[in-house]
Amino acid sequence: MKRSIVSIVSLAIVAILAGCDGVSSVVDQVSSSDTSIGSSDDTSSLVAYIGKDQLNKLEVGMPYLIKAEVLSEESVPSNLTYLWSVINKPLGSQPKLDRVPGSLSDTTLTVDEYGVYTVALVVKGENGELGVDTITLSTNLLANDFQMQVSTVNISEVNWRTLSNVNNTKANAEVVEQGTKGTFEIDPQDPSILIYRTSELLDGEVDSARLRIWDDADEEFITVTVLKTNSLSLNVSSYSFFHRTLPVYDFTFYPMLVNNVKIAEWDGDWGLFDLVFIDTLGNEYRVNDIVSSGNGVWKTHIISNPQPDAVIQEIKIITHGNFGGLWKIGEITLNPQ
Repeated sequence: MKRSIVSIVSLAIVAILAGCDGVSSVVDQVSSSDTSIGSSDDTSSLVAYIGKDQLNKLEVGMPYLIKAEVLSEESVPSNLTYLWSVINKPLGSQPKLDRVPGSLSDTTLTVDEYGVYTVALVVKGENGELGVDTITLSTNLLANDFQMQVSTVNISEVNWRTLSNVNNTKANAEVVEQGTKGTFEIDPQDPSILIYRTSELLDGEVDSARLRIWDDADEEFITVTVLKTNSLSLNVSSYSFFHRTLPVYDFTFYPMLVNNVKIAEWDGDWGLFDLVFIDTLGNEYRVNDIVSSGNGVWKTHIISNPQPDAVIQEIKIITHGNFGGLWKIGEITLNPQ
């Protein structure tokens, strides 16, 4: 993608070298921009050089230094004008070119979208001499391997963008290597969802697949591992420290059969709470008046589901009006082992 260095003495030669929408377009765009970096004199033809293409080097929001060099058939003059412009960018992007303190020639590029960018430099002499060069740069895509779980209902859906911590939330994914005990599929209705289906995976066994994650500039390959388990620990990190007791704590998860729930909690002043099991049809099965620890120590509750044959997708902890002060929840596990 890198253009060769252009050494020219007039705009007419630029047009001949570049055609209708090449370097002549660069000169038109750069000359009309207000991104002048500095200036110095020139009486000879110029060669402008801003380096090789830099693919997968940009980070969104982080300035990237682009250094300019100028050569001449004779000595490099002083009184040159350096004009920078971004001539190609992702749709909707508003990149920034900024002066480098202490330099008349160099610039930094800061991008706000993932993708491919082209930056152009026009070096202008007092007598109309021009040197033009371009550089193509692109962002670096990052994503991590992750694990998911499947329960007794043998199907699981997760948001692969969230679990992989992909740094471009607009990236796409496809399954490039399937599992051996089930099938992985990107949901055609919601491309952020990865679906796993199995009829062969046994409790305690694992299956895996490879995903290709890509955007306009880069691609990553990651491994997804799925564990078959009848037990699921819910994320209680938001409530694991002392906090003012809430009236409702709501947890949703992929539908599964739930026999019982383990709750570990610490309450300095005892109170009552209810546990509500909610199935995929919206039916509620309630266990009332559970007594909290209330004496400044951890207390563990094992609470049975009144309807163990129902496929549950949500549970709620509802605290009573007399439940005040501070509380923290250390664990909520469905079907603890």
